[in-house]
Amino acid sequence: MKKISSILTIFPLLDVLPDHFQILITYPALLILSTVLCIALALVYRINIIKPLEKRLEELTAERSQAKLVAEAANQAKSQLIANLSPELKTSLNTILASAQILQRDPNLNSKQKESVDVIYNCGFNLLLLIDEKLDISKSKIDQIELDAIFENKNIIGFSGDKWKILVVDDSSENRLVLKNLLELWGFTVEEANNGQEGLEKIKAFQPDLVITDLIMPILDGLEMVKQLRLSPEYHDLPVIAASGSASNQDQKLALENGCSDWIPKPIQVDELLQKLQTYLQLIWIYAEEDIV
Repeated sequence: MKKISSILTIFPLLDVLPDHFQILITYPALLILSTVLCIALALVYRINIIKPLEKRLEELTAERSQAKLVAEAANQAKSQLIANLSPELKTSLNTILASAQILQRDPNLNSKQKESVDVIYNCGFNLLLLIDEKLDISKSKIDQIELDAIFENKNIIGFSGDKWKILVVDDSSENRLVLKNLLELWGFTVEEANNGQEGLEKIKAFQPDLVITDLIMPILDGLEMVKQLRLSPEYHDLPVIAASGSASNQDQKLALENGCSDWIPKPIQVDELLQKLQTYLQLIWIYAEEDIV
């Protein structure tokens, strides 16, 4: 009983009881007490240790979720900026490159002038490649074009047969002017419209043989113009070529699904335009005679 008494030194009130009472009381009491103490310690541990850790974990999780949302919003804003910036840059480049291609077909330029125009075109073309690469935009057919082969048709001066009429629909006056000058250089009769609504009106009045239209325009965009146009049986088969600075395959698919006959990316490459004109109008090109030295 000495051993039990030594254990019960923390309970001095029990020392006054007889030994057999100490035995009866001590074992259940110790068992209950140890259980209560374990539960109490567990509660203290949870309140003082686990609970703060859980709270901190919740805070970190919330902070991480917030950071993820901020990062996703930033990426979305960046993607939107790129999507908006790329067509704007390409629209300006389209005007520069198309103007350079018109000058390259001018027979009155001397060798130095032609060389300077070639420099303008090549630098603009390289800048276009740089935009596609650095802005990480899905590339259109531009990466398939060989610079050495771009000018293989620059000695075309017109076409045989009737004079075909083409309507150019674009909200950019610079784009319309460049395309108009280029088409008139080959002998086409050209009319312009600066939005889809005006385009529908010009189609009825001008009766073009082919339409080249931008897609994104105020008042009425190109897709809606074509959809309304196709409702009339008279214009169901009128060739409509969509021209857009967007390189998205989805945009191209959308244009074709909404009634466009074909698609050409901006900046418009002259050889590609010539090929599509020949396809839809069944043209026979007239070439300038090359000088024999």
